[in-house]
Amino acid sequence: MANFGVEWNRRNRETNRLAQEEQRRIEKKQRREEELARAEDERVEEKQRRARAEEYAARRTRIETRCRIAEIQFQLDPSESHRRSLRTALAVLAEYGDLF
Repeated sequence: MANFGVEWNRRNRETNRLAQEEQRRIEKKQRREEELARAEDERVEEKQRRARAEEYAARRTRIETRCRIAEIQFQLDPSESHRRSLRTALAVLAEYGDLF
């Protein structure tokens, strides 16, 4: 009878050990999946940040180019239409200047 009790106890411990191993494997897999998901989210965020930065730089370049063109046109021909273009370009720079 004592051997039966000892054997029963051994089987229970072995079953518990196997269950704990399986639980650890599952947790490890979940952590790995979470890390992969987090890394993917970070890659997406970085890609979006770079896209916004490129868009911002392109917008800034367009505004600066517009102002330079207006300045050159006014210097070459200080007519009223070029003066208005220059004023408009300077107004845009003044409006968006704080963003740059």
